Amino acid sequence: MKCIILAAGKGVRLLPITESRPKHILPVGGVPLIERIVESLRANNIQDLFIVVGYKKRAIIEYLDDIIKHSTKIKYIEQDEPLGTADSIKLARDYIGKEDFMVIYGDLFIRPRTIERIIREYHKGKESIIGIKTSKKIGDYGIVITENDHIKRIIEKPTRKVKRTNSINTGIYILNKDVFDGIEETERSIRGEYELTSSLNIAVQHNVKIRAVSLDEEEWMDIGYPWDLFDANERALNYIKHTIEGAVENNVSMIGPVILEKDAKILSGSRIEGPVFIGKNSILGPNCYLRPYTSIGKNVRIGSSCEVKNSIIMDGTKIPHLSYIGDSIIGTECNLGAGTITGNVRIDNKTVKVRIKNNFIDSNLRKLGAIIGDNVKTSINVNFMPGVKVGSNALIGPNIVVYEDILSREKILLEQKFIHKKCED
Repeated sequence: MKCIILAAGKGVRLLPITESRPKHILPVGGVPLIERIVESLRANNIQDLFIVVGYKKRAIIEYLDDIIKHSTKIKYIEQDEPLGTADSIKLARDYIGKEDFMVIYGDLFIRPRTIERIIREYHKGKESIIGIKTSKKIGDYGIVITENDHIKRIIEKPTRKVKRTNSINTGIYILNKDVFDGIEETERSIRGEYELTSSLNIAVQHNVKIRAVSLDEEEWMDIGYPWDLFDANERALNYIKHTIEGAVENNVSMIGPVILEKDAKILSGSRIEGPVFIGKNSILGPNCYLRPYTSIGKNVRIGSSCEVKNSIIMDGTKIPHLSYIGDSIIGTECNLGAGTITGNVRIDNKTVKVRIKNNFIDSNLRKLGAIIGDNVKTSINVNFMPGVKVGSNALIGPNIVVYEDILSREKILLEQKFIHKKCED
């Protein structure tokens, strides 16, 4: 079976961490989302892949070409304009032929058993399949209304509660060629896109049967907002096995499973509480403390007396000494000065809200630190309040409390006035 992976979107809600990369290569548990999808497909003997790319396409192409073995055939299909999921599939029509094919959104966290379940259900009746699951956040997804386990209608991102269902579209399908007739008839939505869900509604009206298959909580997760990465990272790290390929000095304490990749080092006096992932060539310590569900990328430096808790630190970042990073996402090649602190709990203990596209969205998390883009530099004694975002290439001067978002390439300095007086005897 052939598979189309939709990986052309930008991920605006995930800014600033998608300023310099597509959301599909964001790391969870040390592995980019799209690599997990490809490996899950390969584990189920799906080797013929068509990946629709658009925003920052070279990052996806170069990454996959570097890691995927020749046993998997990948054809990249370029979507020059972001015209929606139906347009993406239409671009792949000439490559699919007449056989049934799989479609999967490229920003999902899945495991091999997710694909296994979809394929198993397909083989029961050879009907088209759509994966669904229950969710309370129906406004963020397509709502699936079913009758006798078959699609009756899909409502994309409803603005009000839909009676009779809390089932959402997971973005995993097996479809037959009849769907292309629906795509040809699809008009632009109010969001200005040609949406696959609209095409499926048309297909259903033409008596095409699409059976809904329920996925359980652990089989699927969508990455829509930055804080979703914490949940996906936790799920990924829950399945790791203790693997030490790097060097561990004397007087290091490790509790629980830890992945320490090749040429990484943990220096004396450090304490690591797994599950934790530490990428190649990273150096931790001496005397640093990594708490559970922390994921450290490649070539990262975590120095003396630093504590990192439930955070994702991307490649090349340096946190040299005397800092605390809690429940935060730090982009690549950042350099955080001594005494950098990410506050992760509001003083009133309420859940943390984050500004997304000019609106404050409730993360529903009581603990959420900073979301920092690439190449950000802080001087000494910089404090971040819960839920703030910092754009890429920003510079933050010493002794600053960051209590609101900082844009990309902004330089933030604190003006001080010295008062010079003679000391009294």
